Amino acid sequence: MAYLTGFINGDGHLCYRKSKNEYAIFCSGNLKDEKEFYDDILIPLFKKVFNIEMKIKLEKSNNTYNIVFYSKTLLEYLSKELSIPIGSKSSKVRVPDFIKRSKILLIHFIRGFSDADFSLTLKKRYREIPYYPVICGSSKSSRMIEDISSFLKSNNIPFYKEINKTIDDKRYGHSKISTITIYGHNNLVKWMRLIGFKNTKILKNFELWKERNKNNKRARNALESINSSEGMI
Repeated sequence: MAYLTGFINGDGHLCYRKSKNEYAIFCSGNLKDEKEFYDDILIPLFKKVFNIEMKIKLEKSNNTYNIVFYSKTLLEYLSKELSIPIGSKSSKVRVPDFIKRSKILLIHFIRGFSDADFSLTLKKRYREIPYYPVICGSSKSSRMIEDISSFLKSNNIPFYKEINKTIDDKRYGHSKISTITIYGHNNLVKWMRLIGFKNTKILKNFELWKERNKNNKRARNALESINSSEGMI
C-alpha cells in the first residue's frame, strides 16, 4: 500500500467527473519502455493490495500506456486515508504523516514515488562510453522533495537539492520544480541497498552500470559490495 501510494503520487491521477458521476484511478506510463513494468509489477500489485483488476487503455498517438479502475469507494479511500489529492496534484503531493512515522513504510513510499518520477542515467564524464551513475528526481511539490531529502540525509546518502527552480520543458511547461540529484558509484549502491527500484526501465540501466564498471577501479568496491550484500533490495 505504501509503495502504491508513492507511485500514484508520482504517475497516478485521481479523477472525479461530476457530469458523468465518474470516479477513476489512473496511472500512466510510457508504452515503449514501461509496459513490462506495468504488466509484471504494477497491475499485479493493485490486485494484491486492493483486489482489483486494472483495465488497460492504450494511447498510441502519444505513446502512453494507461491503467484505470473506476470506483468511488477506492478513490475516496486513497484521497481521505492516504492523502492523495483529487484532480491536479503535482504541487500538492506529500508524504502522509502516518507513513513518515514508519521507516519501513517510508522506504516503500519513496521507492514507489521514485519508480514514477526518478531516473537512473549514465554519464560519460570524459570517456567514450557512459558509465558514471546519476540518480535524478523531480516534483512540482517542494514539500515532497524536502521530505525525501530529509530521509536521505538521516541515512547518510549525499545528494544535491534545488527547491522551486524555474524551468521550461515539455513535461511541466514554464513552472517551478524541485529536484534531487545523487551522484556516483558508492551513493548508487547506498540507494539500492536502502530503497532500490522496481521499475524495469530503471533496473535495466542499473544492470548496464554494473556491466560497464566491471573493470573500473573506483566502482570495484561498490560492485563487490552489491554482489556480497545480503541486504540488497
